[in-house]
Amino acid sequence: GEAGHRDEYLTAFDNSYLTPLKDKFTEKKTEVVKFTEADRTKAKAESNDDALLTKRLSINFETGASTIKTSSHEELNAFAETAALLNGVVIQIEGNTDNVGDKIANQKLSEMRAKAVMQYLKYQGVDPTRMVVIGNGDSNPIASNDTADGKAANRRTDMFFKVVK
Repeated sequence: GEAGHRDEYLTAFDNSYLTPLKDKFTEKKTEVVKFTEADRTKAKAESNDDALLTKRLSINFETGASTIKTSSHEELNAFAETAALLNGVVIQIEGNTDNVGDKIANQKLSEMRAKAVMQYLKYQGVDPTRMVVIGNGDSNPIASNDTADGKAANRRTDMFFKVVK
């Protein structure tokens, strides 16, 4: 299942990604940047190719469920710390599924998984006005759905840090 691919995705943001951004985003700010619905809509419309940073998280879900497993907490906690450093950007969370089952059910499941990640990050202190949730269903595979390993790779959550201009 998904746990077999966890090592591939454990390479969270390292200093090579954050160092060039440090001066821009880690100044001591007395205020938290709040984003409006218009900001979130604008970020959602931007291409993910233009995202400041992209993070593919291997979040472990039971088949057909949207409850985050305890084994994913460490990686999500690290992501929340990175999000705190990048206070001035919108976080787009995209849930994805494999192609097993009904397309409508997969669409709903992908949205529920992305919302579960958003709720977890909110619990970790990330301002919910910064987050955009998208469910891709099975429309955005990164591997073949012809094998168990490919299906496991496709059951994932992608995160994008987007600067709203």
